[in-house]
Amino acid sequence: MVNFSITFFHFRLFFDHVITFVISKQLAEHKFKEVIEEIGRNRSIRHTLRLAISEDNLGELFSTQALFQYPAIYTVMFRKNGGLYQDSIKPMLLMDFLRDYYEPMGVSKIPIVKIDKKSWKAGKKYPVLIYNGLAIFQKQKLMKNLSFKDALIMNWLFDKKVSIEESVKENGRLIAAVKLDAPKMKVNYEKGSLSPKFFIELTVKGDLLEQVEQVPLSKLTKLIEEELKRKVEDLYQEGINNKTDLLNIGEKWYRKRPKRYSELEKNDSFYLDQNSLTSIKVKAEIFHFNGYKYYKGEDILSN
Repeated sequence: MVNFSITFFHFRLFFDHVITFVISKQLAEHKFKEVIEEIGRNRSIRHTLRLAISEDNLGELFSTQALFQYPAIYTVMFRKNGGLYQDSIKPMLLMDFLRDYYEPMGVSKIPIVKIDKKSWKAGKKYPVLIYNGLAIFQKQKLMKNLSFKDALIMNWLFDKKVSIEESVKENGRLIAAVKLDAPKMKVNYEKGSLSPKFFIELTVKGDLLEQVEQVPLSKLTKLIEEELKRKVEDLYQEGINNKTDLLNIGEKWYRKRPKRYSELEKNDSFYLDQNSLTSIKVKAEIFHFNGYKYYKGEDILSN
């Protein structure tokens, strides 16, 4: 009689080589919490792993080439600087996301990656990958997808390395084009309120890129201030409509008021409303004029 002994070896998956983890929209909506907790516990996964969410077919997403026939490793999902939109929407590191994800107030975000089949052509339509917005989470739940336009303003407010280019208009007429550096945003909380009540002060420095019409410098800065105020108000309103704290107002509020936060948490309702934001004050300054001359006496720009 011959005895056979069979030994089974169990090999664990090794993830240390993984750069980007893309989550499908369906998974993000229904099983995201379980997946993200498992990723966070897995010791073979680096916390510098990048996260992204996509509605597109994941097989097609990972096989999409970069521009000029470069392989997929050169797309926005893998390049260190984020690729085409490096100044606006950037990759989200796992450790940064988890830090915000478990906060009791405020939002966390993951960039949305999609296949853009319309913007580039090389004899025929040439698909490329782009970051097209942000998936917004609050209280460990996916709340909504933020459009690229709103995501750009949100990142500009909170990322010191992000700048934006703005068309300055008056009554629909183009006046100038400016580049605005990341602003300094100060949130002032009112004392004694049971929930966050606040006003915002925004200080912005920028460059004049192009002058289309000659206007007083004071008028130019005023138009910039009015437009920025409107965009911040619109972003806040978008958050109110979807019960998300897009300006991260609650994050600092609850740290300094733990007792009031405990009382607020018992109500299990969203802590911001139309009256929470009392005012927005914007101060804009143009520091570089790129060849356009500014005459102080006349307060006029000319080339």
